[in-house]
Amino acid sequence: ARRQRQMCIRDRVWPQLDSRTRQLLEDKYVLNMSDAEIASALGVKPSSVRMLLTRARSKARKAIEKKM
Repeated sequence: ARRQRQMCIRDRVWPQLDSRTRQLLEDKYVLNMSDAEIASALGVKPSSVRMLLTRARSKARKAIEKKM
C-alpha cells in the first residue's frame, strides 16, 4: 500500500517538475549515476551537481507537499 501511494504521488508530481529537475533526479536515483557522471553529462562541476540535486529535491518535496 505504501509503495502504491508513493508511486501515485510520484506520477502526479513528476509532470509538474521542469525537465532539468526531472533529469537530475532520474540520473541520480533511477540510473544511479555518480555526481561525476552527472556533471560530465551536464557540463558542470561535480560540486555544482550536489547543489543542483539539493535544489531538485527541494522542488520535488514542495510539489509533493502541495499534492498531499
